[in-house]
Amino acid sequence: MNLCPNCGVDLGDEARACPLCGVRVGPDADKPGPVIHPLPRMEPLFDPDGKGNFSPREKLFITREVITVCLAIAAGSAAAINYLVSGHLTWSLYPVASIAFVWLCVGFPLYVPKRPGLALTAAALGLVGFLGALDLIDGPEYTWFMALGLPLALCIEVFGIGTVLAVIKARRKGLNIVSLILFGVTAICLSIEYLTDRFLRGEVHLQWSSMVAFALVPVGIFLVYIHLRIATTTSLRKFFHV
Repeated sequence: MNLCPNCGVDLGDEARACPLCGVRVGPDADKPGPVIHPLPRMEPLFDPDGKGNFSPREKLFITREVITVCLAIAAGSAAAINYLVSGHLTWSLYPVASIAFVWLCVGFPLYVPKRPGLALTAAALGLVGFLGALDLIDGPEYTWFMALGLPLALCIEVFGIGTVLAVIKARRKGLNIVSLILFGVTAICLSIEYLTDRFLRGEVHLQWSSMVAFALVPVGIFLVYIHLRIATTTSLRKFFHV
C-alpha cells in the first residue's frame, strides 16, 4: 500500500504526487517538477472530528430536516405527477393533505421539543383541518365534515389527550400505562363506530368496536390487577422468572 508521507492518504502505485496535500512521492520525490495544487478540503457540516459522535442537538436537527425534506419530496412528487398528467390538481390533493397532517404530528414536534403542549395543540388542530380539507376536496361545500368529521376529531382528541394526561399523572408507572392505552383505544373505537353509524344509517349497531372492547378491556383490567396487587409488593422480574 502506497501512503502519502505527509497526510497518510492511500495513493495508487503510479501516483507521483498526493492529490490531497500536493506532496511529491515515489522515486521522483526529490526532483523538481510542476507545482501541484491540492484539492480543497471540504469541512463536514456535522461531526468535524470524523468520529461519528453527534450531539443530541445535531441528531435532532438531522432528524427533523430529513423528515421534513422527505415528506416535502413525496408531496411535491404527487402534485407534479398529477399536474403533468391531468393539467390540474385532482387526486394528488388527498396525499398532499395527508402528508401535511403527518408532518404536523411527527415533524413539527421536533421543532418545538421543549413545548409538548404546543405540539399537541398543533396535532389537534391539524386533525380538524385535515378532515375539513378532505371534505372540501370532495366538493365545493361541506357535506360530511360538520355532521361526522368534526365530532370524530373531537372524540379522538378528547380520549387521546385524556389518555396522555392519565399516563402523565399516574403516580406509579408500570403495566397500568399499557392498560390506560388499551382503555383509550377502546373508547376511540367505540366513538368512531357510534358516530359513523349515526351518520350513515341513522341508527347505531356497535359491531367491530364491541369486539375490540371485549378483547382489550379484560386485558386492561388484568394488567391493572397485576400492577396493583403484585407490582407494588414484589419484583415482576422474579414473578415472571425473567
